[in-house]
Amino acid sequence: MFVGRQRGWGVFLAPIFDAIENMGLWHSLVGPVGAPWPAVSFWCAIFKFVLILLGIANGLIGWILPKKIS
Repeated sequence: MFVGRQRGWGVFLAPIFDAIENMGLWHSLVGPVGAPWPAVSFWCAIFKFVLILLGIANGLIGWILPKKIS
């Protein structure tokens, strides 16, 4: 199942989105609230949580419906 494998690897992208989100929040906190940083933080948080939830769903689906080896 190729799609499940992609969802599993997508979880490793979540920390990258988290780091970018943190950078955007830091820039919004210490500097002027410029146009791109709040939006960048928002979308990175959305992508991060979607990837995490897809990874959890992938693990649960693999646990509930294991592949039968015959």
